[in-house]
Amino acid sequence: MTPPISCSGRIAFPADDLARIGREHRGLVALRNTLVHHFLEEHDLRTEDGCLLARQALTAAINRVARAHADLQTCAADMEQARSTMAEYLASPEFHDWIVHERVPWPVTTIAQALVDAASELAPGGWTSVETALSWFLTRDPGERPDDYGCRSWRQVIHESGLFDLQVRKVDGRPRAWYGPRIPRFW
Repeated sequence: MTPPISCSGRIAFPADDLARIGREHRGLVALRNTLVHHFLEEHDLRTEDGCLLARQALTAAINRVARAHADLQTCAADMEQARSTMAEYLASPEFHDWIVHERVPWPVTTIAQALVDAASELAPGGWTSVETALSWFLTRDPGERPDDYGCRSWRQVIHESGLFDLQVRKVDGRPRAWYGPRIPRFW
């Protein structure tokens, strides 16, 4: 029997953005309360000048609400795009192979991306010592381990992923592993 799969998601904002969004929404609530409870007190609708000021206040309120609505629509569209992308991936042959045949989808794994990042920072466009890359990576994400992906070593991850070329070079008379991101070939 196949074990059940659970998936969850969350929206995370940087602290500054979250504070700004909170201020904007508290401001909208205050605007609503002012319009509902104090608008008639603040605007004399019995005079032409009072009506013009009331109209300006309502126009400003409508514009403010419209901007907030547009922001929410953008957020909703982004969430729909994320949902659609996830649904597309869940329907892909790669996902099927991962779940049914336990084939790791290497291009989307944290460990493969970390190896790409290490290679691009330590030796852009060239070869990177596996040992140096691992030291670099383990300071950034020590919890990532090859056995989480069914591999016994980092060299096996590099080999199994198919995303890198692997070489053994002599350094100070000792064999050392080096890797480089594989360049797609179109012939």
